[in-house]
Amino acid sequence: MPFDASELEKIQAEVKSLGIELDRLSESSLDEMSDILIGWARSRFLGLSAGQSVDGYRWSKRKKLDSSSRPIGILTRRLISSIEYSRPKTVRRGVHRRILRFAAPHNHLFDELRKLLPKKLPPRVFKQLTEILNESLARMEGKQ
Repeated sequence: MPFDASELEKIQAEVKSLGIELDRLSESSLDEMSDILIGWARSRFLGLSAGQSVDGYRWSKRKKLDSSSRPIGILTRRLISSIEYSRPKTVRRGVHRRILRFAAPHNHLFDELRKLLPKKLPPRVFKQLTEILNESLARMEGKQ
């Protein structure tokens, strides 16, 4: 069978188009997931700082502060307003990442006394993120 260059060009164009669409869907899904995580982190912080139990976790009661300790909560509003996700440089084409963080310059001081973010997401938040990924994959499969 003779080689058909036009068929190869069509296949290459389709692969390129799918790659662009996958990147677009990935970015869109990550933005949506990041918004959910920021909302969750703010809600969690507000609940914990009000002394409530959030997802089975509660901050320990503040110990009496001595003169060498910094008081907790002086810059709380700035801290909660600083919750964001950053976009590190793309490692390679098609690989996108987001980092959820507290960007206030004093976040590390607070985090030493009371953890701002847990090591694992609560199941309900993980489920929301998984649903977004599944919807994105379904949209991608529908494009093929």
